[in-house]
Amino acid sequence: MSATAFWRTTLWSAALPAIACVLIGSTAHAQAALGSRVDDFIPKVRQLNPELAAAALDAAAAQARIDAAGRLPDPTFRTEFMDIGRRGGSVLPGRIDKIKYTVFQEFLLWGKRDLQRDVARGEADSAEAKRKLVELELVARVKTAFATYYAAHEAARLTREITVTVR
Repeated sequence: MSATAFWRTTLWSAALPAIACVLIGSTAHAQAALGSRVDDFIPKVRQLNPELAAAALDAAAAQARIDAAGRLPDPTFRTEFMDIGRRGGSVLPGRIDKIKYTVFQEFLLWGKRDLQRDVARGEADSAEAKRKLVELELVARVKTAFATYYAAHEAARLTREITVTVR
């Protein structure tokens, strides 16, 4: 993801609750839309955020790779036609005298399968940590946007009170 795309996504994700509140208008409607607390809004954001969904899928895929790690590779099967006779200068094969079938199985050296499993577990732990990081960043952006909205709302309320007092 480029830096421009990252900042564009970050700004939209952070500004979405504030924009929704401005579009809704009044405080009563804003509280009904966002809930009385920001914690009421966070589960919906977790559910709808594509970055968090992608990170969760990456973590699940890394977890699934642990089972496959350390297993023996698939065997290789080969067929060879030997002693093929040609018919009178023809390009097509004539009589086949021998057919050789070969099966190969690669066996890893001692401890290498365990190392592959350990690497897969480490990658799964890393993917899960990345998912948690994305989730924490998302929650922080939502709380920051909600705090910005709340500060603007309180500033407008205080300005109205001061205007009434001055009149």
